[in-house]
Amino acid sequence: MSAASDAREKLIADNISALRIPGLVAIRPPADVRYADVKLNFTNRTVVKETWLEVKMNHTDNLGNVRVFWDGKKWGTSTRDGMTPLKQFMVDLLNKGKGKQQADKFLNDLAAFVSPKTKKLNKNNIKVPTVKGGLAEAGAISREEMAKFIQRRGGQYFINVPNVDLGELVIKHYNSGKAAPVSYLQAADDFYLLGDLDQLNLKKIHTDIPVVTGTGNFKMRIGMRTEYYELQPEIKILKMGHSAYSLLSASKKNPFEGLK
Repeated sequence: MSAASDAREKLIADNISALRIPGLVAIRPPADVRYADVKLNFTNRTVVKETWLEVKMNHTDNLGNVRVFWDGKKWGTSTRDGMTPLKQFMVDLLNKGKGKQQADKFLNDLAAFVSPKTKKLNKNNIKVPTVKGGLAEAGAISREEMAKFIQRRGGQYFINVPNVDLGELVIKHYNSGKAAPVSYLQAADDFYLLGDLDQLNLKKIHTDIPVVTGTGNFKMRIGMRTEYYELQPEIKILKMGHSAYSLLSASKKNPFEGLK
């Protein structure tokens, strides 16, 4: 996490607290990828409601943060924290969906690139891990091999599927793919609802708060790290639309005003 995004999350939490709405508490806990960025607690008499808010610096920030791997037979993902909607979407897309042809070509091209002179390898002869420990497995593509392969092919992207309902995918990811449900998104200077979850019932107060929507290209790329590499999605809704609400700017309406 960058210092700038860390500061933005703290600023948003402080802006909510500065409203001094009775019963509303905004907390920016220590960063944990299993959760969103700002925790919201609202106590109304004896009723306690809890939800989360995701904060993005820009509209072009990535809205998905999970990983996949190739085990030599099929694409998989870590299920330590459960099989989330985004994880399921990715493995289905790569194994049997619209991304399978591109994924197979990527793997076979990679296998051919690392083949010894005496034998041409295919996708079933290699493994493509997405954690450092996986590099020690037999048949695993090393970081050095992956870096050279990317350089030769001229890019890190290996999946590009058009006309995907990214809005629906993002909503499912945040509503049920995190350790705690996420109801709201602040992207740049715009505030949105993440579907119908709306655990603080802000839509009843401000009926024109927009819901995250958008169709576009679902992409996946190889992210190079210092000692390993990762296979990750790139979910960017480039035309998310304008919102009259914001937790960042005083020139827009605050979505929490009127909460009681």
